[in-house]
Amino acid sequence: MKALVELHVPVEKIVSWTDPVESTIDGETMTRYTRNKEVIADSARVCEVAENSFDVNPTNLLWVDCEDGIKAEEVYYDKVSQTVKPINHVAPPSS
Repeated sequence: MKALVELHVPVEKIVSWTDPVESTIDGETMTRYTRNKEVIADSARVCEVAENSFDVNPTNLLWVDCEDGIKAEEVYYDKVSQTVKPINHVAPPSS
């Protein structure tokens, strides 16, 4: 598989959840939290995963090899190690 990397777009990860707000909708009370994010150092966005590459503008985009079965929104490209890595978000609090 190939991952299409958008070289100039950094990736954010959720580092904590704060400011709980309770709301009631249709009789069900739910708690919502604010996501606190930070940019992953030396990261670049994976915008597509495909079996075959196609021509792209090398100034902004780059094809790299990646594992089968990954989802673009769950990974990022590490520019230092030149590998595709998972985005490790902090799990949301349990309600």
